Amino acid sequence: MGKKIIIFLLIGFLLRLYLSSQAASVLIWDMEAFDHLAKEVLAGHWAIDCCLRNTGYSLFLSVVYFIFGTDNIVALRVIQIILDMGVALIIFKIAREMFGEKIGLASFILYIINPFTSTFTGWRLSESLTLFLVSLVMLIVSRGNFTKRKLLWFLFGLVLGLLLFVRYQFYYFSFIFIFLLSALYFRKFNKIIFPAVVMIGFLLASSYTLVGNWANFKIISLVHPYDMAAGRLYLIFYTQRYPELGFTTKVDPEYGRVLAEYDSTDDKIGFTNKYLSLFFSRLSRDYPLFIKNYLMNIYFLWDKEYMYVYRDPFYPADKYPLKIYNLAVLILFAVGFVGFIKVKRKKALRSTMVIFTGLFFLYATFVFTLVSSESRHSLPFYPLIFLWAGYGIVRLKNILYKK
Repeated sequence: MGKKIIIFLLIGFLLRLYLSSQAASVLIWDMEAFDHLAKEVLAGHWAIDCCLRNTGYSLFLSVVYFIFGTDNIVALRVIQIILDMGVALIIFKIAREMFGEKIGLASFILYIINPFTSTFTGWRLSESLTLFLVSLVMLIVSRGNFTKRKLLWFLFGLVLGLLLFVRYQFYYFSFIFIFLLSALYFRKFNKIIFPAVVMIGFLLASSYTLVGNWANFKIISLVHPYDMAAGRLYLIFYTQRYPELGFTTKVDPEYGRVLAEYDSTDDKIGFTNKYLSLFFSRLSRDYPLFIKNYLMNIYFLWDKEYMYVYRDPFYPADKYPLKIYNLAVLILFAVGFVGFIKVKRKKALRSTMVIFTGLFFLYATFVFTLVSSESRHSLPFYPLIFLWAGYGIVRLKNILYKK
């Protein structure tokens, strides 16, 4: 088994090395913003963005820049490849413990050869770091003694806080997850002690954001103090697939107008109040359109049409192979996850991985899509998809052969 792991690690490394080399190294959109904040860190400034993103990935970039140089994109890609390979190994460890060695190897191989996370190792974007942090959360909560060891509670809070530090979309998810674990797995005083210990780690991981927001804006906040969520909520009435390939996709002019208004206004709170009012006013008249576009956002979130964002050198040749491959993986995930619950029945709730998977899936599907139709926003869930897909292969085989 060890030789197989080494062989597939080598295959995975070479695959990612090639695919990451095809990603454009030019700094545009989010990449430019992350790069700017990283250089602010190196200049000794509090690199805090007021309105769109947290600083976690930029701090990660600043460390890479400090050690290897700001223009060393090859070093960044290799580091992100190593992170993604680490995700694969964590998936193997968890799947082997849950389902056995053969299924663990199947989940590992499925992740190693996947093109979705592989291509993101080539960009100055937060996906590779996010995926690694999600896999660390998986590893911690899947420990058999998780409910008994306070060190694991602290580490859980620390990593969950780092995840929020990198991706502010996990703000509400983090607190819901902590509450759910406390309610389901702890009794008496531990119902209070568990979240208290978790929050120590969580706040430690959030200390840079807390201090930076106070230093820059005199606001105490775990994420950037302002955002354009209200504007994006309003834009659901104008939804289309988000132009992840830049200008190759037509976008309703209202998208550009609202984004430009948000960028230009100094009254971010006024912007939020204005677009919340516009959203609810429009919702009362056009709720069928809201439902239709909301469902389309869900489809766009889980559909995979491009191998790369911004610029895809293989598009449109990769369009339908990716769609088919992604659909197959999602089916295997569903078969594995539902099949496990069917086998375990009520005992399935004893598995923290079932709770984590179910909550994360529901949150991504129904909360992310209120303000986003970007397919890359579902990518942090894919370690869980490949974990359960390995078990799904066995379940599907048993169904086909009626075992």
